[in-house]
Amino acid sequence: MKPPDTDLFRGRHFDRQVVPVFDVYTCNMAEDSTNEVPQGGSKAGSPEVSRPWLSILLEDYEGHMNAPEVGQLPVLAKLFQRVLERWRPQTVAIAGVAGGNGLDAIDSSVTKRTVGIDINQEYLKAVEQRFGTLPGL
Repeated sequence: MKPPDTDLFRGRHFDRQVVPVFDVYTCNMAEDSTNEVPQGGSKAGSPEVSRPWLSILLEDYEGHMNAPEVGQLPVLAKLFQRVLERWRPQTVAIAGVAGGNGLDAIDSSVTKRTVGIDINQEYLKAVEQRFGTLPGL
């Protein structure tokens, strides 16, 4: 059996430098589509959104992602570094930035603006503490 190709970009051609990344979560639409506001305070028909990331501590998330049996933290940082080296963007946005894994690979002489997006405000505070001196953040 052939091992998986670890270089995700070899032999591929991209016609755009923007790759959309979506943070996916579950939305449950209420069956009643009236405009009445129920006692709980949300309109019927509005989505109920499950946001488990709001209750997970950054230390727990990064610990899990960096655990030897998971090993995703270094892989994602390396992939981000390769994207930065390949495309050399003036602006970069990271959806689901968490604690800023990989931001240390940003060359501020090339990338002038960096936008980190996350639904967890505590994760964004950690990014600011860790990388607040990164120009353009």
